[in-house]
Amino acid sequence: MNEPMDKTFSYDQEKAQAENLTELLFNYQKDGSYTTRVGYDYVPEGEMLYYDVWKMFRKRFESAKKMVQNGERSPVWYHMEKNLIDLVNFAKLVGIASWRIKRHLNPKVFSKLSPRTIKKYADALDISVDEFINI
Repeated sequence: MNEPMDKTFSYDQEKAQAENLTELLFNYQKDGSYTTRVGYDYVPEGEMLYYDVWKMFRKRFESAKKMVQNGERSPVWYHMEKNLIDLVNFAKLVGIASWRIKRHLNPKVFSKLSPRTIKKYADALDISVDEFINI
């Protein structure tokens, strides 16, 4: 019978190699490309840094915010990006058909939405209507 793993035990590289604990590692280049390799680099849980990934998401959030402020997209777009929700899942969350949400991404269509529909969006995201509209 397998014994439970001791949570305080931390692997060193030799131990990881001996136990064949490999993982696929991504090396990102300055030009945006990446290479992969299989490695024995062990990083204890909780010490992984996802800096590059969150940096990319921050750029997406900032881009979405600028698009809303420039009148290219509606606040619906910003909140979908900010919450990392795709169209299909957002439609399920809000309870509005995805084709309607797609229309609501257009600022002209969004400006004609009823207060009830806007409240439905805000309630689904657990924020106030003011927070939803004012980006």
